[in-house]
Amino acid sequence: MEERVAHRAEADPGEAGRVAGAAERAFLAAFLEDLEGNRLRLPSLPEVALRVRRLAADPAVTARRIAQALRADPALTARLLRVVNSAALRGRRPIEDPQQAVARLGVERLRQMVAALAVHQLLHGRRARRTRDRLAALWRHSTRVGALSHVLAHRVGGVEPELALLAGLVHDIGALVVLERLEDCPDLAGDPEAVGRLVRRLHTVVGPLVLEAWAFPQPVVEAAARHERLWEGPEAGEARTDRVVDVVTVANLHAHLGSPHPLGAVPWDRVPAFARLDLAPEDSVAAVREARQELLELERALAAG
Repeated sequence: MEERVAHRAEADPGEAGRVAGAAERAFLAAFLEDLEGNRLRLPSLPEVALRVRRLAADPAVTARRIAQALRADPALTARLLRVVNSAALRGRRPIEDPQQAVARLGVERLRQMVAALAVHQLLHGRRARRTRDRLAALWRHSTRVGALSHVLAHRVGGVEPELALLAGLVHDIGALVVLERLEDCPDLAGDPEAVGRLVRRLHTVVGPLVLEAWAFPQPVVEAAARHERLWEGPEAGEARTDRVVDVVTVANLHAHLGSPHPLGAVPWDRVPAFARLDLAPEDSVAAVREARQELLELERALAAG
């Protein structure tokens, strides 16, 4: 954990200099101190997602048992069925119940999908109004990046589209931890610029810890850590065969295009992720445009309550 915190500080040396004000500096210092001391409170998955994870760990589990566990949460089950029946994921026949969804996705992928969709519940709990609004915006952005990641994975190949979807959907999960902690600092939470700086500085540090605790695949964890490290490649000596991080990086740039976020003004032709995917920026735009209807349908399925 300490290595990850140190590496993040080195990877973005200018961010600390953009932290302005005593309250903001104190929040940042206390957050990193608790992170290094393993005292940071991380979110737990909702009960149904935890139950599905426990069942999935049993090699003898049946699709029927997992479906029974899912039916305990009708809203989550409905969202899952909408996603697997979207144009992006559906097969020849529509999926009508969770048992068929298990057969379609497989036990492990369904476990991960349920956990990712359960994040919707974590983001829509009882909180201060401004926190609810920020978390609602976070979920909209996450569903956009998830859908874009799925579309781009189909375009570039070498990446399982469902894994890319999951990685995009939870890439910003660390922001939840930062925003929840900011609720204890109402004056700071009332400063949108300070909140933006702190979220950008910290979400890629704590997000991977959340996903590791939830037993997500390593490529998904790495995407949460690296999706804003635009100028980096794999670590020295690392033989990374997956391209999930690069797909999520490109999808995140698409999602921020034209926004006031700092990533909205990045020159895409200088971002190595495009070259590693053998994808010209203009080709990525064309791919997204061609898949517009599929993209919108998947976004709607992911975002629905």
